[in-house]
Amino acid sequence: MKQSKYTIGCLASFILTIFLSKYVIWVGVPIIILINIIFIRYLNKKFFVYTVISGLLGVGIVFLSIHRTDQYTIDYYNNKYSYSEITGQICEEPNKKNSYFYYVICTESINSIPVAGKVYTKLEAEYDYGDTVIVRGRLGFPYENFKNYLVLNGIYSVLYKSTSRLIKKDTAKPNYKDIFEARLNRLYTPVYSAFMAGLLIGSKKNIPDSILSSFKQTGLTHILAISGFNISIIILIINKLLFFLPRILGFYISVICIIVFTVFVGGSSSVVRAAVMGVLGLIAYHTGNKINSLISILLTASLMIAFNPNILWYDLGFLLSFSAVFGIIYISPFLRFKYIPKFIEEPIKITIAAQITTLPIIIYNFQILSVVSPISNLLAGPAIPFAMLFGFVSVILSFNNFFLIFSYISKLFLQYIIFVSEILSLIPGAYIYTTQINIVFVIIYYLILAYYVISKNLKILDP
Repeated sequence: MKQSKYTIGCLASFILTIFLSKYVIWVGVPIIILINIIFIRYLNKKFFVYTVISGLLGVGIVFLSIHRTDQYTIDYYNNKYSYSEITGQICEEPNKKNSYFYYVICTESINSIPVAGKVYTKLEAEYDYGDTVIVRGRLGFPYENFKNYLVLNGIYSVLYKSTSRLIKKDTAKPNYKDIFEARLNRLYTPVYSAFMAGLLIGSKKNIPDSILSSFKQTGLTHILAISGFNISIIILIINKLLFFLPRILGFYISVICIIVFTVFVGGSSSVVRAAVMGVLGLIAYHTGNKINSLISILLTASLMIAFNPNILWYDLGFLLSFSAVFGIIYISPFLRFKYIPKFIEEPIKITIAAQITTLPIIIYNFQILSVVSPISNLLAGPAIPFAMLFGFVSVILSFNNFFLIFSYISKLFLQYIIFVSEILSLIPGAYIYTTQINIVFVIIYYLILAYYVISKNLKILDP
């Protein structure tokens, strides 16, 4: 038990220190010391030393990950020229909104000077992933309200007022994601195609602003950030549909289905992270071995964060995955709903548990407190995994018209989710807009939750 306690403490200290380093790079270590004092009756001197060392390691990771600029990086030339000509390859899937296309270009040169790095730009011309282009415009720093997303993806430059021309067309065959999205667009009308893409791959492009607004007001926006919560629910539903098989076999088949899902929707880093966290969360949920599962989740998260600390600061999907999985493991087993069928009770328990552990993150990121969020998630939550499951199956089996029935079923669930959101958003006082809450309040919330879980209810350190 002591070894497990040390491992958990070290991994948690590592993650917390990196998270706090976004605000003040050295503040994490004093916080770790404070936490040791708060939980002093559970800990000892060796634990204190190990966690402080882990915190210092986290600070070191942050120092190493700091982006550095020189004459060989594209952002060195931000605002240096009034007009720049950049050559590069489109290295991420383009996004379309209204009449414009948004591209990420991996640069090769600027004004004939060899450079490396990514540039984000908006163009009227349509190109494909892999095309080599020349773009012209004013190179500058990212605008503030979009900076976090760009930094998360290693982008520190934006080309404004840009024009372009094609140099070389990419002739590679479409990947699984291209085929998946094409079939999605063929099966559904634009609104439902965009909504389904939001559920399955976390893409918000082309979703009407009215739907996004009602989701925000009713606390349902999190369903459009692909997370371990979404994946966990899907695994649970698949496992229940395979009730006629031995439990462990059904679970393994569910995990294989998630792997197939991850490949077919493009295998982006956010989807892979969500799949890993979701699978780990459900393993813990099924086995009941909370201590080993907690170590696995913390270790996985630590490795992801060490590779790219920005995901802990700017990737909402990762934060929701991480916090929701903890809710699934340590909160949901203690929720009980009498007179509700078992196959409905479990998704509801998981939904509420995830809400408890993700609430501060949602308020912090969206500056809105949805009073009706518990109701909207109770009503819409059980429908989300069915919409995702039938939506994904409808795309995979769309080669035969007989299987179109799955798209009709998933559309009914999509319509129901939108209906719940729109009706509840009309209730007076359904939501309250807030100012940007201080990160200190978020930390205090999680410290109180952690203290309650550890000392009162779940006895986290008892294997």
